[in-house]
Amino acid sequence: MSIHCNYKKKEEHDKNGFEIYISDLTRTSEAEGYTKAENKFFYQGKTDTASITWKEYVSIAVPLLQNIYFRMSEYFATILELELTKGTVLESRGIQQEGYFVLIGASMPVVLIECGFLSNVGDERYIKSQRGQNDIAKAIYKSIILYKMDYDYMKTILR
Repeated sequence: MSIHCNYKKKEEHDKNGFEIYISDLTRTSEAEGYTKAENKFFYQGKTDTASITWKEYVSIAVPLLQNIYFRMSEYFATILELELTKGTVLESRGIQQEGYFVLIGASMPVVLIECGFLSNVGDERYIKSQRGQNDIAKAIYKSIILYKMDYDYMKTILR
């Protein structure tokens, strides 16, 4: 999870609220490259059976895992959007897909949250306030707890 605050250009005077980003599946090949690069030094130059098997596994599994993580990220983003909408005064600008570096190549569910616009007077006041920070933190915390409860429940069903 990557947590940020947004900023708009002067000509974009109407922007306010929070946004949630998940990875763009059209960038899966780029994500696959990052994942392979992260693990490359472990198997570089090795010709043993385990290393060769690992390389074959990575070329098959990484695209599948990226799709699984995308679905899990999408589900988590949905929970986040609901909890941030219920628990804060910020308006939802929706869940969007982007190829941001922090979203690509993660071997787990991943989301980026833009908690509001610092260039919007109302958002900035709320984000800087103790109440706003508590509301945002509680909504994010509650989202994590709800996601984990669902995840743990699904693991027990699929056993």
